[in-house]
Amino acid sequence: SSLERSTHRVECEMILRRHYGRKHDSSLCFLFFLLLFVDDVVRSMGTGDPSSAATRLRKLLSRQVAAVAEGRHEEAVALAGVHDALSAKVFANAGAKALFLSGFGVSATRLGEPDAGILTLTEMEDAARNVIRAAGPTVPVIVDGDTGYG
Repeated sequence: SSLERSTHRVECEMILRRHYGRKHDSSLCFLFFLLLFVDDVVRSMGTGDPSSAATRLRKLLSRQVAAVAEGRHEEAVALAGVHDALSAKVFANAGAKALFLSGFGVSATRLGEPDAGILTLTEMEDAARNVIRAAGPTVPVIVDGDTGYG
């Protein structure tokens, strides 16, 4: 609900101020705000299988959120930036914990153009399906939604 979201937003700002001593720009707070909600979203997608990508992503994010809330500074989870199925397979086979598919990467490799709103939803969806398939069932992939296509 919107009340829960605003409550979590305030909690986010309080945690950041308490642990870092100053007000932060909205992008940092928004990122933390998303981490508070993404756990529920990922949980709703998960199969319950401890080796599934959704379950692994939920565990990675939950650990990070808990560390920040407790004032601990845990090492950030590095996402390997990929742009196609081959790069996804290479990073997945090398042991990447999670992957990030960027709109720029897809636009550059498919069209040879910058990320300027030229890529269609269908092209991005196709690229995401290929990357997810190549990464395998246990490696989470976060996909850049660009402008939302709406």
